Amino acid sequence: MFATILTFHHDPARWEEQKPVLRARIIPMVKTSPGFVAGYWTYDKSESRTVSFVVYETADQAQALLRGVRDEADFQKKSGVTLESTRVVEIMAEEARDA
Repeated sequence: MFATILTFHHDPARWEEQKPVLRARIIPMVKTSPGFVAGYWTYDKSESRTVSFVVYETADQAQALLRGVRDEADFQKKSGVTLESTRVVEIMAEEARDA
């Protein structure tokens, strides 16, 4: 498996308007993308940054998410969001607590 890691800076004055976009637009788009396994979206209020960690079955599928994010640059800019960094990494191991 592979993960796409994305870091965004958010205009803190617009955070309340940006936050609903995650549930209404971003998560549904990501969940329906080919090879999606899991996704985690975080927010560091002190730095007005989000870090997203999205797991895919293959490296190509993880790279496709990057292309989609880059295609959304105009929407991000208009929304007060700046893409700071991206990378695709291979998942070497996983562990979850027992249910």
